Amino acid sequence: MATTVTIEKLGLALGITAKEVKELTRAGVIPQLAKGGQCDFIPALQAYVQHLRDGPRSRAAMPSPPLPNARHEKFCQEVAKGASATTAYKRAGYKGGRQHAARMMTFGLIAARIAELKSIAAAECEITLKVLIDRASEIERAATREGEYMAAIRSIETLAKLANLWPAERPKVESLFTTEQLVARHQARMAAQQP
Repeated sequence: MATTVTIEKLGLALGITAKEVKELTRAGVIPQLAKGGQCDFIPALQAYVQHLRDGPRSRAAMPSPPLPNARHEKFCQEVAKGASATTAYKRAGYKGGRQHAARMMTFGLIAARIAELKSIAAAECEITLKVLIDRASEIERAATREGEYMAAIRSIETLAKLANLWPAERPKVESLFTTEQLVARHQARMAAQQP
């Protein structure tokens, strides 16, 4: 015989709010509610425990599908891109102010989706940055071997920019020599050092 409980009682038993129970139901984690807002306790509990067990492992392996509510998904994507909660709320088609956007940020599924989208973007960015740094390093080494010092300097400059070590604007420095004169002096020193 199945034991049915209300959303509030299920939330209390699971240690979450009734709103989070509804979100988990919409996301397909907890089986659909029966008429009257009640659900079978045992299957709901088993589904929630499985959801907690799968947690980060399954999410890391395979990104979750978009949220069923298109405006919620748009809100999450905008926040993950760096927009403020208020801006994202408006871009998602909602009317209201800061308070509504801040409240939406507290929804369990919304916060989880934003975290997931940010982690996916960070992983993609990290891979791209690593590839760019490796490639710039290869170019710098090859240019130095070939005596193409200007290309080597540009590669080092690129590496510094990729690592956020290069200032956005070049500092104004009075130089006694032009870049070409400095390169020529460096080449002369290198030639003098070779046996």
